[in-house]
Amino acid sequence: MHPDSVEPRLASARPLLEFLRAHRTEADRSVAQSTLAHDGSARHRALAAVVIASFVDSDSTWWTLAEALRDRDAMVSATASQVLSVLSNGAARPVNWAPAADGLRAVLDGTNLSAHNTLLEALAATRVDPALASALLGGGGELILAKLRSQDPSGARAARRFLTQVSGHDFGQDAAAWEKWIRSL
Repeated sequence: MHPDSVEPRLASARPLLEFLRAHRTEADRSVAQSTLAHDGSARHRALAAVVIASFVDSDSTWWTLAEALRDRDAMVSATASQVLSVLSNGAARPVNWAPAADGLRAVLDGTNLSAHNTLLEALAATRVDPALASALLGGGGELILAKLRSQDPSGARAARRFLTQVSGHDFGQDAAAWEKWIRSL
C-alpha cells in the first residue's frame, strides 16, 4: 500500500507505513528478530513484530511471531497475535514448525489464552506437519479438547481445524474420538 493512498481518516498511519516500507531488507529482518528476542523495550518489541510481517517467505518469521505470543508484555504478545492472524488469513503457506515445537506446545497448553485460537488457526493455515502431533499434543491437549467441547463456535472451529490438520483425520465434533486420538500419541 502506498502511503499516499491511505484514506484521510487513516492519515495518521502514514509515518508507520513509510517506516515499514523502508525496512524490508534481510538486515531489517535480522534486527527485528533480535529485537523481539532481546530488547528490553516493549514498544520496540511490538514494532519489531510488525516489521517482521514483511518477511512471510521465511519460516523463521512465523516461528518468531509464535514465540512472541509468549512475550511477558501483553502489548507485544497481542501485536504478535494480530500480525500472526493477518498473515494466516492473507499470506499462509506451508511452514516447517519443527524448530518451534517447544514454544508452540507452551501456547497450546495455555500460556497465552488470548492468542490460543490465533495459534490454532495459524498452524492449520500453514499446514503444520502431522509428524509434530506428539510433540504438540502428546500427554496434553486438554485446552484444545475443552475448546472443541465448548459452546464457543470460533474456539470449537479453530480446535477442529487444527486437529484435522495435525492428525490427518476429521472426527468432526466428536470430542471422544479426538480425545482417544490425542491419548494415543
